[in-house]
Amino acid sequence: MAYNVGVSTACLYPMLTEQAAMELCKRDIKTIEIFINSPCEMKRRFVKQLKAMLDFYGVSVAAVHPFTCELETMLFFTN
Repeated sequence: MAYNVGVSTACLYPMLTEQAAMELCKRDIKTIEIFINSPCEMKRRFVKQLKAMLDFYGVSVAAVHPFTCELETMLFFTN
């Protein structure tokens, strides 16, 4: 069985998401996970620029995770 292993942009936190993605591209990582850190990273312009960069380097995105830091205390410490 073959596995597709990737690296998350969160591994390079506190680097900006687009900088982390570029660093992974430059290291020839072909599968990444995007970890969104703020609402501005969900805007169409940002996403289009990120996609263009990833397409240029032939990188695929296995998962996208939204930021949840505003909700984490509710998620972990409530019923």
